[in-house]
Amino acid sequence: MSGSARTKKLCYVEFRLELIHTYSKDDGMKELTPPKEIATYKTSGGLEFWLDYTRSKEPFIAPTIRTRDPEICIIFVPNSPHADEAYLMRYHGKLIIFSRPDNSSRLHNSRFDDLAERNPGVDFVINSIGNQTVWSERPIGSSDVKLHEISSAEKFDNEQQQNQMLRLFKELMSYKTYGVSAMLTGTHGKSKAPLTKKVVDFDLELKSRLKSGVFLK
Repeated sequence: MSGSARTKKLCYVEFRLELIHTYSKDDGMKELTPPKEIATYKTSGGLEFWLDYTRSKEPFIAPTIRTRDPEICIIFVPNSPHADEAYLMRYHGKLIIFSRPDNSSRLHNSRFDDLAERNPGVDFVINSIGNQTVWSERPIGSSDVKLHEISSAEKFDNEQQQNQMLRLFKELMSYKTYGVSAMLTGTHGKSKAPLTKKVVDFDLELKSRLKSGVFLK
């Protein structure tokens, strides 16, 4: 790792003020409005969402799926090479990390391929919920790397919350596999074809654990 590296634990409130500039109803915002120049999408329930990402600005804003409800978003946590992909979902005060092996892990083990093999027909598979992760911050114009430990709730408050968050996560992430640029524009490839929903789901083993109530308080 080039430059200096340091790890510090921050509570999420301090963390989001410092790094991710997320929104909350505490800011007096009843509803968010998407920028006019980017593509928007809707869940089956009619909740409008979009990708918020501006690469060149400071402070760095990680790619974030935002919705018209300021209490619902998914942050794509910037990770270190070969670390698991991590997605921090905020749902009305509940903060839970969903994760899966990164494609680069194929250089070292078979976890990525095993996950795909166990879940045929699924384009994007999540195999872990509630694990701590590390935000790898690389300030623009600097060789330094700052590592921030990000904690996650390990359990849902009740079955209703679990079902709502799992359903929303799958719908909000259904265009993620196309990549950041495509999700911003709503098109992909040289033909600029419109995006279509991909299948997002949870690993069979994880589904079994969810059904048994392992992730309920």
